Amino acid sequence: MLPREESLNQIERIASSQALRGSESLCKLLRYLAQQALDNPGAPIREHQIATQVFGRPTEFDPRLDSTVRVQTGRLRSRLSEYYLNSGASDPVLVEIPKGTYHLSFQVLRTESSRPAERAPDGTMDDSTARARRQLGWVLAFAGMTVVALILAFFLFAVPRGRDDAAPGPAADSLRSFWTGPLSSPSRPLVVFADGVRETLAVHELDTVFALFQRAVPVRPMAMLSPADRETHDLIFVGLPPDNAGLRGFRFQEVASGPEKGEMEIINLFPLPGEAERWAPGPSPTGDYGVIALGPGTAANRWIMVFAGTTPVGTQAAVDFGCRNGTVRSLVEKAGRSRFEALIHTRIRDGGADTQLIVVHPVDH
Repeated sequence: MLPREESLNQIERIASSQALRGSESLCKLLRYLAQQALDNPGAPIREHQIATQVFGRPTEFDPRLDSTVRVQTGRLRSRLSEYYLNSGASDPVLVEIPKGTYHLSFQVLRTESSRPAERAPDGTMDDSTARARRQLGWVLAFAGMTVVALILAFFLFAVPRGRDDAAPGPAADSLRSFWTGPLSSPSRPLVVFADGVRETLAVHELDTVFALFQRAVPVRPMAMLSPADRETHDLIFVGLPPDNAGLRGFRFQEVASGPEKGEMEIINLFPLPGEAERWAPGPSPTGDYGVIALGPGTAANRWIMVFAGTTPVGTQAAVDFGCRNGTVRSLVEKAGRSRFEALIHTRIRDGGADTQLIVVHPVDH
């Protein structure tokens, strides 16, 4: 578990950042939710509780008539996104408030030493230089249109990668086996991502792997994906693809009834003996299922790769799984280089993610 002092230090780092500067109410809300998460882990936090203890509302506060807590929590989520897209991009701890809850969570992000750091022998940028240039690209792009889209677009287009024919070192053997096919395509694939903090961090993770291959891969927010893009590009989806594009054996859909109504679940269309017919994350905000898939695209001779979860937790876990040499090895061993659909389950334990490969299905061409 993340030490209490380290958790509080991260909160103060965020509260003193440009993202929250001048907003005493949001800083107060951030500190309160952090204190509740540390003092009463797992305990539900009620809207009435926040209204009276943070915003000074009377005890007869009625959330149906006063949306202050929901509005302010939404603003805080946006400011956290802004923080991690700028000055907090290299922070070791992720702080977030999952949508639909007031439960603040801490997650230890991968340390620099655990990231794949190999570079081709002819690579000219060391890690610190590359990181500085990427952060500069993010700051410059942030002045553009939408926060996430242009930051990532600039960051991936503007930072030079070197020669396209370079390859990762021998320590990344499983990464090379997994990614060589998609990244050796004559035309560069297009990364299409859903809007969110975890999806943005996931694109960072993909870029680290792309850098090993000295490849610059363009990115585009999912809302801007056009029919022409589907026809002319191989696609890598970070987040649930529209119309379950690229998936044949698994399907994402909303739960129709019961306590999980409206939540996303994964349907196993062709379950093998012993396999479940559906997977849903359940009430805990710290666990999730995700899909990693490589299948045929909508146009001839095109392919689609999918990294998606029933929540952003699963999406980020799916990308992490496909970007780490140690974890992707199990997927390479079961799927080889053929097209496949795989299911993972992830759970946040002691501030870190524990992700397991559950099912792997081959996909016919």
